[in-house]
Amino acid sequence: MVILAMQSKNMLIVRSLIAAVLSLALAACSNQSDTDAPADAAVRVESLEIKPVELVEVTFSVPDMVCLMCPIAVRRQLEAVDGVHDAIATLSDKSAVVRFDPARTDLDQLIVAIRRSGFNARLKASSHDGRGRDNRRGL
Repeated sequence: MVILAMQSKNMLIVRSLIAAVLSLALAACSNQSDTDAPADAAVRVESLEIKPVELVEVTFSVPDMVCLMCPIAVRRQLEAVDGVHDAIATLSDKSAVVRFDPARTDLDQLIVAIRRSGFNARLKASSHDGRGRDNRRGL
């Protein structure tokens, strides 16, 4: 019983020491960054212009899908492509709908991803011509 009490007390001491060292280290870091900069140094913040990403939506026909796992395999391969925002594959109409950033990927890479999952694919509908241009009027 005495040994347990001593171990518990030692653990509290160790925890207190660790907390004290960490707080001193953090205080030293924050003070050091203030003293490194010259007193007359100006801080200039430039505004960042954040442009919304215009996603393109395409629909592929994937006629070889036959079981419930097929759409899951297609979706996972499509979502692994850099630039794909989201992908939905459905067995009922044997298609895959993909929304992607045309600045980061293209239609060829999406078709390759579907083929990696073991299926053939062809473009069914698109608002995109594959070269970064939008085919819809007024967009």
